[in-house]
Amino acid sequence: MLHDIESPYGNIDHIVIGKNNGIFLLETKAHGGKVTIERGHTLGQREATEKDFIAQCLRNTYWLRDEVEKVVGLKPWISPILVFTNAFISATRPVKV
Repeated sequence: MLHDIESPYGNIDHIVIGKNNGIFLLETKAHGGKVTIERGHTLGQREATEKDFIAQCLRNTYWLRDEVEKVVGLKPWISPILVFTNAFISATRPVKV
């Protein structure tokens, strides 16, 4: 597991590399209250959150994929996971943007 990796799009909180299960990028947010997902964007209390968390997570995922490819010569599949530590999330399925 790697922590606090700098990227051009802000730091990546955690990267988990599994022996058989691939690579996971975890973005951890301390945003509180109720968070919903509408049209691929996060909303807090019916208004846009202070950052577009989904876009940030995806930019970091694509950047990490390209960085890994430079080293190993293959583009790995990276599963991005957006974690809210202090919020109620109403999304019940994966978000595809």
